Amino acid sequence: MAIITTNQQYSTTKTSRIPLVLAAVVILAIAWGWNQRGEYWLSAEHGLGYAFGIIGAVMMILLLLYPLSKNSPLLRRLIATRYWFKGHMILGIAGPLLILFHSNFGLGSVNSNVALFSMLLVVFSGLVGRYLYRRIHNGLYGQKLNYDELRGQHLLLKNKLASVISSNSRLQSIFADIETIVEDDNKSLVHSFRKVWSVKSKSKKLNAQLLEISKADRELSPMLKNMQGNVQEELRILQSMAGLSLYSRLFSLWHIVHLPFFYMLIITAIVHIIAVHMY
Repeated sequence: MAIITTNQQYSTTKTSRIPLVLAAVVILAIAWGWNQRGEYWLSAEHGLGYAFGIIGAVMMILLLLYPLSKNSPLLRRLIATRYWFKGHMILGIAGPLLILFHSNFGLGSVNSNVALFSMLLVVFSGLVGRYLYRRIHNGLYGQKLNYDELRGQHLLLKNKLASVISSNSRLQSIFADIETIVEDDNKSLVHSFRKVWSVKSKSKKLNAQLLEISKADRELSPMLKNMQGNVQEELRILQSMAGLSLYSRLFSLWHIVHLPFFYMLIITAIVHIIAVHMY
């Protein structure tokens, strides 16, 4: 593995900021809408509020395109799966947001409340799924992580960092502890949670130790600064290795419950639409 360059770090940082910016925009929109809910400038029965409801409902239905694309060669030929996934993510945010504005951030009839809370349940489930997905893939749109490949990357970086690690007995001890935890093959669910937490805790301890050494040892400090990117990449890989089995199991369990939640949302939304237009 090549040493991480400044440009690569900048590109990664820039890319990682995009979800944060989108999250900030959504939070601000929700906060503004919540603050304006008493003004009643939106109505679910007509005008812009009604349109928001229709558009939001269509967006929620279009969420089905992504799972369909994974099983449809025709859809995959038309658009690559990663772009279906991007669209799925965007629709999964924009649709519920429009539905919230459609409801004017308030509760209504029983059938509309059931549909609203079903939607919120699906949104929450989607956020959980996104978190788990990122833990077992190389980013949101990358390939699924492979333990053997991660281990190979770990060994390459370990060799690169040998001079830094061997320079201090405490660093050697912490790295050795992390490796021992990662290579433990006990796959029980409780032990897997403990394993992930332990590696994260040890990683924080190692970073604190590096900062302390950098301040105390002027000769070693320049070397630590030059290798800082590789140290953080090594810790990221070790954390991925520690959590891969756990997050893969949790993601499989998530798949079992997420789809029924979505079907429940579709049914409650149809009932709501029929009830609104009939009565």
